[in-house]
Amino acid sequence: MNPGAAPGAPGRSGVPPAPPRRQARLKGPFRESYLCPAQSVKPRIDAREQLPRDKLNPPTPSIYLESKRDAFSPVLLQFCTDPKNPITVIRGLAGSLRLNLGLFSTKTLVEASGEHAVEVRTQVQQPSDQNWDLSGTRQVWPCESSRSHTTIAKYAQYQASSFQESLQEDKDSEDEEAEEPDSTTETPPSPPDQKSHQIIKFGTNIDLSDAKRWKPQLQELLKLPAFMRVSSTGNMLSHVGHTILGMNTVQLYMKVPGSRTPGGGDGGGDSDGDGDSVPRRPPGEQQLLLGEHQHRPRRLRVVRRARALLGDHLRLLRQVGGACRTSTSWPWSAMSGTR
Repeated sequence: MNPGAAPGAPGRSGVPPAPPRRQARLKGPFRESYLCPAQSVKPRIDAREQLPRDKLNPPTPSIYLESKRDAFSPVLLQFCTDPKNPITVIRGLAGSLRLNLGLFSTKTLVEASGEHAVEVRTQVQQPSDQNWDLSGTRQVWPCESSRSHTTIAKYAQYQASSFQESLQEDKDSEDEEAEEPDSTTETPPSPPDQKSHQIIKFGTNIDLSDAKRWKPQLQELLKLPAFMRVSSTGNMLSHVGHTILGMNTVQLYMKVPGSRTPGGGDGGGDSDGDGDSVPRRPPGEQQLLLGEHQHRPRRLRVVRRARALLGDHLRLLRQVGGACRTSTSWPWSAMSGTR
């Protein structure tokens, strides 16, 4: 090509240069499916639907596993993947599969890779069912959670120094509540005491995708049934062709009491050890509420795009799987009721 030629002029070979690249822009809203409405797998949400308050928190099925055979039962797979059961609590999984949970302890992580990066979220410790602003004067939707980075070894030191102190504070608060007389009247939540506004650090998004560095941990997770594994032939997220951290890769948390995941389905629950989960098909009122407060986290957008890519494939897979299912018995005595 002639260096002195004007931009866009043909070179010596007579072939005009390629036009400059432009960023592709989507026209209109992102389409989650190209199927016709009759075949679409997207849930139809009626914004006018009004559900009573007791329907917003339905009972959750809880299954207790007693053996490895229970964990690998095809009926367990069928029950957990049934659209009628969007959320299922499985208890006794680690014991029935004899998982070595010590491989994921703080001590083992430090010995394996103490200099491994950890994303730290600095938060204000507060009741798990409330969310106050930084001044502690009113409840708000946004959860303040500033981000920084450290290493596993440094966070382990912080965890060890603060864990006993946090446990003692929780015990003291429980003793104070036990001394107070029971009251049948409901009172609105009061702002937490300014003295209780302690700053805590939550170690999140610790990536364990390096097969060489975390070989024992990843091999231990292979003991899980195929439908629970991070990567398997039946998991459509394994065929996306892109790395989605925490969804088709392994990540873990390092916590102290009071840590919460802002804007996530596994955020704070009824206590420091519980979590809340939202079904895939939320009621219209809930979706409108989240939309009004712009409560749409980045991970949720990633999940929606992944579902858009895989929705059609999942539909075909379910049809094939439904045709291949065989009748078998399941020890329903293992059902321990609802949570």
